[in-house]
Amino acid sequence: WRMISATTMLADHVVGAGKTYTLIAGIMERRRLGLSRKPMIAVPNHLVVQWARDFYKLYPGAKVLAATPADFTKKNRRRLLARIATGDFDAVIIGHSSLGFIETPMEDEKAIIDENLASLRAAMEEQRKSGESGRTLTQLRDKLKRYEEKLQTLTERATDEMGIDFKALGVDYLAVDEAHEFKNLEYNTSGERVVGMNDPKGSKKAFDLYGKIRGLISRGGGVTFATGTPVSNSLVEIYTMMRYLAHQDLVDRGQDNFDSWSGAYAATETRLEYTATQKLKPRRVLAGLNNLSSLRQVYESFADIITMGDLKRIYKEEKVEANKLLPANKQERTDF
Repeated sequence: WRMISATTMLADHVVGAGKTYTLIAGIMERRRLGLSRKPMIAVPNHLVVQWARDFYKLYPGAKVLAATPADFTKKNRRRLLARIATGDFDAVIIGHSSLGFIETPMEDEKAIIDENLASLRAAMEEQRKSGESGRTLTQLRDKLKRYEEKLQTLTERATDEMGIDFKALGVDYLAVDEAHEFKNLEYNTSGERVVGMNDPKGSKKAFDLYGKIRGLISRGGGVTFATGTPVSNSLVEIYTMMRYLAHQDLVDRGQDNFDSWSGAYAATETRLEYTATQKLKPRRVLAGLNNLSSLRQVYESFADIITMGDLKRIYKEEKVEANKLLPANKQERTDF
């Protein structure tokens, strides 16, 4: 229901809750209702074939294109992208690494870079005013220079040799399985790095996915993430999921910048901790969270949460109801 009714959705479901079948059913319902014309599913590379099998188990008559990383080699890529762009499929299933071979539209990537440049300039101005760390200011300046060079390269970039980017494929809905593999998204901060936080530089594949998602949503498309571990060991990962799936909500709240977001929800303090060489050193660490009700409100606006406790309760209730339907004086079935 949330995949049908909302633009973005996170299936924050524990392992064993049935995320695969949930996404497949949601995608087919969107197709049936005319909400999506060409859905794409990005899954771990080794699960492409397994996902296709599961799709046919639920919908034997579905038309699915499952493209392995081998199909994205240079000699096969042109034919495959043309087939995706011109074909009528219920779903196109590709591996995570294959997303990087589909070019992000230039206008979408430029919009993200322009945003980051504005964010970096604001962070540098804030750092100059506070004067806390010259090292942080230098890092921000270097990052700004890299973005300016990237923007210049992007402007001078010729048309892709394939001639088909993500927009031209016609994909209007994207589902990402095991989405935690893209959680290392870059962010900008004028403060000193807190121990345990992700590297602000981020990864290329996360930035690539972010650009595709922002462009897709701006064109009226939709996105679903599925993972049992959306947040594993860093507060930045909550912020990252919100940037992917609730960007406009963060903008409306004035929290699209990491410093403003962490200022609203993260409580940090400086503590003396031992280093690897057994020397005491002051470090900024996460001490707790603030405004949990507000944070949860934003998160649950796009996240559907199923915990192990929920599964145990559901299975227990189903067993009780099933046993009520058993004929009297018959041996209890074991498949409940």
